[in-house]
Amino acid sequence: MITIRKSKFKDLPKISKLVLGQFVKEINSHIKELEGSKETSPSKFIEDYIWRAEERIPSIIYVAEKDGELIGVAGGSISEHHWGNSLWGNEDFWFIKKEHRKGKTGLKLFNMLMKWFKDNGATRICMTHYSWNPKVGDFYQKKGFKPYEVNYVKEVANGS
Repeated sequence: MITIRKSKFKDLPKISKLVLGQFVKEINSHIKELEGSKETSPSKFIEDYIWRAEERIPSIIYVAEKDGELIGVAGGSISEHHWGNSLWGNEDFWFIKKEHRKGKTGLKLFNMLMKWFKDNGATRICMTHYSWNPKVGDFYQKKGFKPYEVNYVKEVANGS
């Protein structure tokens, strides 16, 4: 049986391992210019969520577990748009282990994150869609999201 719940502080090491390990590895396998798992820092991941709590930045992480194993996560925060007065719900990550993607776990995590954004005053929600995964883009559009921005990345050696 799969359970979904709000994360606790003690969950952050396991969450960082999943996000910075499997999620980042999957992304990096498609876009090599992004940071790989060896370039990320679990301690910085944890420090960021501690900082958010200390600064009272509305943030959430939901975890999905099966038989005590972490199989999926969805996290985000709410902030005022940098040049406007609207509150934006910003996804940090939404990831399900490949072997658990056939069920409804991803949808349940998504719905919980959307509800949390709305319940905490977000007037707009920004979700990330990686270009190599068109299924996610199709899913977002079916949920009423509109594409609005394309980002580009280039790895620069030694800052040059």
